[in-house]
Amino acid sequence: MESTAIGFVDYDNLDKHKLKVFLDWSALGLSALVTQTQTFFEEGNKIEKEVLVGSISRKCPPSLRNATSCRGEAAALTLALSSFTNILKSHHFLLHSDHLSLLYLKGLKSMNGQLWRLFEEIAKYSFTMIHVRH
Repeated sequence: MESTAIGFVDYDNLDKHKLKVFLDWSALGLSALVTQTQTFFEEGNKIEKEVLVGSISRKCPPSLRNATSCRGEAAALTLALSSFTNILKSHHFLLHSDHLSLLYLKGLKSMNGQLWRLFEEIAKYSFTMIHVRH
């Protein structure tokens, strides 16, 4: 089993080891994790570990408990971007989500006010979206 450490962002190796942001939303809560693969030397051996560099979670507000999956994941994305702006804004990162709806956000022909504001906010960041399959 691969172990996970808790640490700081390795800014010197961001080109090689991108930050990874994991989102999740449910009727109970929303959360975001930021990790990075980092290299360590243990007993003379070079070992790569996934390091947790940030996490946040919130209880799901009543207004989001019956929301669509797109709206719920959008709320988790907003939480991640606002919480980790200092490390995500100036570096390309990988965004992992288990909802395909966020993958198609850029291709929507019409958006309501909330989705349009989200689209304007995420346009400020450089990232690649990855669908996580269960």
